[in-house]
Order: sequence, then structure tokens, then C-alpha cells
Amino acid sequence: MIINLINRSFPPIQGITGASAHELATALLKTSNRLQVNAISVNANYGNNSLETKNESIKNYTINTFYNGKNNLIRLFSNIYEGIKLVALSNKLNPDVVICMTEPPLLNIVGALFLKRNTKFILWSMDLYPETLSASGLLGSKNIIYKLLDKFTIRHKPDILIALGSFQANYLHKKYMLQMPTFILPCGIFENKNIITTKPAWANTNKIIIGYCGNLGAAHSLELIIEMANLIDYDKYQFVISVYGSKSKELLSNLSNNSKIVFVESVSRAELSFIDIHIASLLEKWVNVCVPSKTVSSVCANSTFVYYGIENSDNWHLLSEAGWIIDIGEKASLKTKVQFFLNSVSKEKIILKKESAREIHKKLLTEKEKTFQEIAQYFQEISN
Repeated sequence: MIINLINRSFPPIQGITGASAHELATALLKTSNRLQVNAISVNANYGNNSLETKNESIKNYTINTFYNGKNNLIRLFSNIYEGIKLVALSNKLNPDVVICMTEPPLLNIVGALFLKRNTKFILWSMDLYPETLSASGLLGSKNIIYKLLDKFTIRHKPDILIALGSFQANYLHKKYMLQMPTFILPCGIFENKNIITTKPAWANTNKIIIGYCGNLGAAHSLELIIEMANLIDYDKYQFVISVYGSKSKELLSNLSNNSKIVFVESVSRAELSFIDIHIASLLEKWVNVCVPSKTVSSVCANSTFVYYGIENSDNWHLLSEAGWIIDIGEKASLKTKVQFFLNSVSKEKIILKKESAREIHKKLLTEKEKTFQEIAQYFQEISN
């Protein structure tokens, strides 16, 4: 059986979706020598120069792209072009199954449109399209183009779904009006193997270390971090920021005069454990559309998190015992809610939540391996 995994990034090019695809591909190859797994990706390193090691048993086929910059409009056309080329390359390999991810944007729609009809179509819903277009403000939900794209995805639904959580899965089941076979596979689960004992300079403190590390994009709250910076007791907390993304320039501009914040260029995965509380956020209109991995990453690093979002979401449902929530739905002002959180934190509570994080991490690793086995078993069954 030939299985094609289609995604923009794949090792050695680094990217969290590509790393997840690589993990699944490696797991599938371990289960049966009757499976051939191909990775179909783009030969372009968007926004990240680091490389990852790759399982050489996975055949990697790549396409080139004509644009890899940051102009949103040109990049949109480039992404559509990439999606068409990726699917066309996949079709040439005559796969039995295609696992279609959602990077580049609209790949799920391009896949539904151009994949060969006799190919089993599995959607791995890292992000949802066209919902992302609406949440980001590019197309309103009442826009005729949006409605056409939405109807198309409902009409050309996948055969199988790999969802990031039960809330996202339920959302898609209702959208498709079908209880399709579904596997739950949260994004960002990793085994914390690269343990380092030498603290980075920013971690040499007896204060509680709270940090925002990673992408600050359209789905995230800029206001939350600014409010944190304004309200934090810097005698109690060390505030570490390592940020990139569409809202990062505005954040850095707002906080540039705050000499008490520690700005660092990057925080490696191995260094995440030195942060006691990781800040994560997901604006309400983005719930189910994407499920950011910051909360999962913090738990895998045996740290805690504070999540600014709503309770009825995969971020909170899965990991609540290891963190705090600042509920977007509460009527109090953001300032009041942030101040209440900051005042309620103690080192004793952090210790307890880190213990919970370690237990949840073990469960996540077990569930991930179980899901890999279930997916592999499914492929063995349909190949007989």
C-alpha cells in the first residue's frame, strides 16, 4: 500500500506540522513492511533556517515555489500554486491513500478538488479552511466566495479525519453532518529527551519565570501580553519574551521601553522547562479553526501554562490540571482578570501543577502512540 503525506514542510526543513507528519510516517513504517510512505513537500524554508534529521526510509518528493516572502497577497497565490503542484505530484505516484494536511493554506480544498477519485482521502486538520479566511478577516463568512468554498468542503468531505482534539472533531462532524472515522492526535506532543542542566542566563533567578515563546499571530492576543507586562510585579516574576509573527513588531514596539522584561532571540525546546508558566492565547473566533501547540509544548516540558481563551476548547479540556485559565467569556475587564491571575499564583501552586503536567505528559505520549497504532491498524485492514 502506498501512502502519501502532503504538507508544505517536512524534515529536513523544520516546521511543527512537518515534524508531526514525520512522526506519523515513521510510526507507520515500523508497523508493516507492506507500507510505502511518501512525503510530498515544498523545497522552501519559510521563516526558519534550522534543519531536522529525517528518516531515510521515507521517500521525500519536493516541488519548488516561485515565492517565499512575506507579502500576504503574493504568498496567497504562491500557496495555491504550491497546493496544486503538491497534489499533482502526489497523483503521479498513484497512492492508495493520501493524508492531506492544511499547509500551505487551502491545501485541503485543492486536495478535495484534484485528488484522483479512487484515492482514499484523509484530512489531518491542523488548521481549518475556509474558516481561517473568515477568522483572519480576509473573507467574511457571508462573502459569496467564502460560502462557495465552504459548500465545496462539505460536498467533498474526507473519508477519514485526523483531528487535533475532540472539540475540533465534533465541530467538523456537525459541519459535514457525518460521523466519519476519526482519530484524535493533538499537535506538539514531544518526548523531553534533550534535558539540559545548565541554565540560560535569563533563567538564573529565584523569581517565578513567566514567558511568551513563539508565534504571536492573528489567532493570538496582543493585548494579553501588554496587560501582563503592565501589571506584573517584577519583584515576584521574571518576564521572558521570545516572539515572532504578524503581531510581534507591534508588541516589541509597545514594550521597548520596559527594561525589566527579558527579551531573547529564541528559546529552544530543551529550554522550555526553565519557564515556570508559559503564556498561551486563542481568540474566540479561532476556536476549533486552529489549536495552537503552546499549551501542549509547555506540558511536554513539564512546565505549567496560563491560557487566555474559552473553557470549551481543546486547549483547556485536555490540559486544565496543569494550568490556569483567563476566560475570555467572563464579563470582567482584561486588566481585572490578569491582575487576579497574577495575584493568585504561588510557587507552591506551580509545584503542584508541574506534577500534574508530568502525569498529563505521560498520558499524552501513551495516547499518541496508541493513535499511531490505530491508524496503522486501519491501513492494514483496508489493504487486505
